[in-house]
Amino acid sequence: MILKGNILITTDKNIILESIHMRPDVKIISLDEDNELGLDPGMFIPGTILLPPVEAIIAEVDGNEEKYDMIYSAHLLSDPVKEYMSSIIAFLYKGGNLLLYFPNQEYNNTIKKMLFFIMVLYGIHIGIIGDPEPDNTVCYYDANLENIQLDLIYYYTRIIDWREYLYYYPANFPITDQMMNLLMYQIKPYGKTFTEKLEVIQRLRVGIKKNPNLIAPIQSTEVI
Repeated sequence: MILKGNILITTDKNIILESIHMRPDVKIISLDEDNELGLDPGMFIPGTILLPPVEAIIAEVDGNEEKYDMIYSAHLLSDPVKEYMSSIIAFLYKGGNLLLYFPNQEYNNTIKKMLFFIMVLYGIHIGIIGDPEPDNTVCYYDANLENIQLDLIYYYTRIIDWREYLYYYPANFPITDQMMNLLMYQIKPYGKTFTEKLEVIQRLRVGIKKNPNLIAPIQSTEVI
């Protein structure tokens, strides 16, 4: 698993207050739109971008769950949310601890859907503190979505370089055009054609898994 940190969620404000005062290693992400706890903004990271948009709420009120799911999942895959999630994933990659706060006494449909979609779309199972089902309390990650996690870290945060990206990127997944363009820009592989440059990166991809310190070939001086 490339993600080494821990991410949990709670509706208990006392757990949040205790964490703020007793667990400085834990970063708080607040899903509280009204800041009911009255916390100083410097004590938490705003996370309301993860909540469903108004259009999804309207669909929910109308009893159209299919439309709600479609709107909400599309929202969670929008560029602003992907960039936000990249920061979360990068923090977990570095081994950080996150605690989400949602200001309801019980987990309503919004939270259930949010946790479901984050697992399905980003491969992150957020543990629910105090859930009666033990499996729901544990944070874990879907190894089948590590390629997506790596794409987000590499593209948005740059906390890993191309070498680390290629080393961890699953060998059985093709690299997207967007990521390949970024690799081309950073590695600047030598080749007379795009295909030749692509082949250089593919060889690097294979070789670096055997030798993480593999030296890149002579770089091209051309602007890619």
